[in-house]
This record gives sequence, structure tokens and C-alpha cells, in this order.
Amino acid sequence: MRKLLLPFIFLAAVLLSCTSDNSVNVFTDTARDTIGDITWLNGVFYTTNVDTSTLAGPQIVLYTIADNGRTIQSLADLKMNGQGYLAITNDGHNLYLQSRRFNTIMKRSPAGEPFYNREISGAAASVGSGICCSEAHDSLLVLSRPGAGALYELRCVNKDDPSKWTLKASAPLPGFDSGTGAYAIDLGEDDLLYILGRDTADTDVLLLTDMSLAVQMHLPVPADTLTGLCFRDTRLYWGFRDKTVAMADPID
Repeated sequence: MRKLLLPFIFLAAVLLSCTSDNSVNVFTDTARDTIGDITWLNGVFYTTNVDTSTLAGPQIVLYTIADNGRTIQSLADLKMNGQGYLAITNDGHNLYLQSRRFNTIMKRSPAGEPFYNREISGAAASVGSGICCSEAHDSLLVLSRPGAGALYELRCVNKDDPSKWTLKASAPLPGFDSGTGAYAIDLGEDDLLYILGRDTADTDVLLLTDMSLAVQMHLPVPADTLTGLCFRDTRLYWGFRDKTVAMADPID
């Protein structure tokens, strides 16, 4: 009888061992994350958390921040993981997010409902470095870095089909480091790109460029705790690591 029970005892021990050693942690741990890029739509700022956990399962949440810049609310689970920092913009109707890690474009409704997750054909291996909308062309302007150097590429991307795009510029952006570099952009009414990134001293800096990525201004920023930027009407706003948003000082 003892010999007959031994195989079952062994099997039970193996199953218990597998369960304890290889269990997958799908616990959502977003409370300690900072926010990422910001965009203004329908009277609120939209943003996501920056997923720094190593946990499995969905770890990225879409948030709104009220116009006071401080009241934050969880809006939707985006059913994503492993994206890290997400740049974000809108076309007045829907949201568009860019994965820094994979340089993919994700279209979402203001409620967080998915339209698509798609690669930019020919640029999938690049580092996502910022996204904004161009109303003049009814398209997306997507900045990416194809390597570890200072060279950046600016594409005009079809917002309904990211596989369709034209290269507007390919140029170095001096002043940004080769690590983080540029990570968020928006388009000003002066038709200049406002590009936020980290410099060689690992502090935040703002570059203003034209559409050929020729630098027009190189500006320090008021704090080293920024996460993103966007225009609300004609005024520039900053996103901060403490999950708040504030108006930027006028740029002379």
C-alpha cells in the first residue's frame, strides 16, 4: 500500500513546488508610479502612469487631472504592461499614445477604449521621443531616435494608419544626452516644436525647433521634476512627478 501511495505523494509535492516557485504576480502596483506625458482634452488633462514595476498583468492606467492641476482620477485600465513612459496627444476627439520602449502608436477614446496598437513601419526599433497632433495636416507628428546618438527623426504619420508616413526631418538635437534624450513634444501656435528632454548634465531642458528640427531656442526649465508638457489653448503647461500640472511661465 505504501508503495502505491508514493507516486501520488511525489506528484503532489511537484505540483505544490511549481505553484509556490513559479506563481505569476499580477497584483496592480501603480500608486507609487509617477505620471507620464500630458494632454488637454474636454476640459481636463489626460495622462498615464509610468510603469516601473516588474509585475505581470495590466499595469498602465489612464488618468484625468482636473483643470486645477491637482485633482487626479483613475479613468480606465489600458490593459497594457511593459511600456514604461508613454507620450500622449489628442486630435480634439481621441487620444494617441506613443510607447517609448517600442515606438508603437496606440489610439484610444477619451474613455480609454482601444481603436488600435500599431507599429510605425520602418521605425519600430527606434526610441519613441514624443508625439503631437498637426491640425494643418490632420495627422500626427512623431519624434523618434533611431540609435543611441543625437540623431532624431520627425515623421508626419497618418493618424488612422501609422504604417503610412512621410519623413519630415532627420537631424541631430544638440544638448540632449544619449541616454534619456527627448521624451515629449507639442506644437505651438508659432508652428515651432516644443521638445522636452534631458541634457548631458541629466537635467530637464526645453528645445524649440522648426519643422526641420533646426534649434531656434534652448531653454532651461523651472524644475527638474517634469514628466511632460502640452498646450492648453495658447499657454504651455508642465506635468510633474507628484502627479500635478501647472502653467509654465511665458517664454520671451
